[in-house]
Amino acid sequence: MKKMLTIAAIAFLGTLLCASVSPAAEVVNTRFFIFTIPDGWKHQYKPAWRNNGILAVLAHHTSEENAVSVMIFHGSRPARELADQTLNKMKTAGFTTTGPRAEGDMYIGEFSLGPYSGICYTGSSDKFASVITILGPSPENAKKMLRENFKPCEPDATAGLFPSSF
Repeated sequence: MKKMLTIAAIAFLGTLLCASVSPAAEVVNTRFFIFTIPDGWKHQYKPAWRNNGILAVLAHHTSEENAVSVMIFHGSRPARELADQTLNKMKTAGFTTTGPRAEGDMYIGEFSLGPYSGICYTGSSDKFASVITILGPSPENAKKMLRENFKPCEPDATAGLFPSSF
């Protein structure tokens, strides 16, 4: 689990360093969610990366330096435990962190480093767990993008994996 979180954190932070041209909107359709990556955002892996039972979608805004990651993986780990591990990895990487705090079935933690701040949502169900992370100089723009473009496929089947709103 620690290795997976370390790899995910490195990949996620790497999206902020990527320079690219603004692509057209792209739809990432998985069994858990539909995520429309709008104009101005770039999807890092095509299709969604699957490695060791991990489904990950990483996207970054091509000019705002905001990044979003959505990870789903096998295993029913308590959301609080995932939040603690994720925030501890952020601390190890030099971030200042707060939380986590419970919000519904999810745990939410906030973090910052220099001009960048972010939020992570962790959740779990009977068979899967999720970590959704937003990072950038203006994470409110990324949260708005998620509110408008990220939809669970079957809310009953994905209960506990996604926040009710971003």
